[in-house]
Amino acid sequence: MFPKYDKTLDIISSTFKKVRKFDEVPIAECKELAENYIELMIDIEGVLDNLYRLQTHHEHTFTHSLHVAILTGLLGKWTGFTGTMLKNFILSGLLHDIGKVLVPREILDKPGPLTTEETDIIKLHSEQGYHLLSTCYDVSEEVKLGVLQHHEREDGSGYPFGLKEKDLNICAKFVAIADTYDAMTSDRAYRKKIPPFIAINLMLNQMYGKLDSVICSTLSAKLQNYSINKIKQQEE
Repeated sequence: MFPKYDKTLDIISSTFKKVRKFDEVPIAECKELAENYIELMIDIEGVLDNLYRLQTHHEHTFTHSLHVAILTGLLGKWTGFTGTMLKNFILSGLLHDIGKVLVPREILDKPGPLTTEETDIIKLHSEQGYHLLSTCYDVSEEVKLGVLQHHEREDGSGYPFGLKEKDLNICAKFVAIADTYDAMTSDRAYRKKIPPFIAINLMLNQMYGKLDSVICSTLSAKLQNYSINKIKQQEE
């Protein structure tokens, strides 16, 4: 278990529920979470393995938001980002699904397949998240665009605007991969989680041209290195 993991989830739960109630983001609390809690977690050895093995009873949106924040921070760190930009990655990961707090719970928690109409409602969450953050003047545009564009794809097949590679915000590229990876490696009401190696291979093969290949390859290499080191430690 991560140090402060449960406490962090409790704070995220409380913070996101305030958004549902007051229709605004308590951004100071979110920044404190990102900088004083989540940024410390990305330095924990074997963090990816820990995330995969964790079992939590918190609402999925809260858990997913924390995991994507950690993963986005990890990917940023592994590709050489530090300082303000790394903080932007973590904060955009934490807030990427903030718009989902405005989606009706019966749609968000539906255990079976969504109808076309329900899917269209869900897809509004990135724009709704951006709108919620539009009045947060102490949040960088990088973070806001990371939230808005995290479902865009390199080949223009994503939403809400069908943007292509050259028009995508850097935070959005990282969040997109963290979001996809965590969705695959987490239990959902309608399916069991996929092991990390299978997930990253699916991302590399089935989503070729849709996700940034350099960031995906970095994640794949880190998974391989961790696995090799773990086997060596067991043999010693």
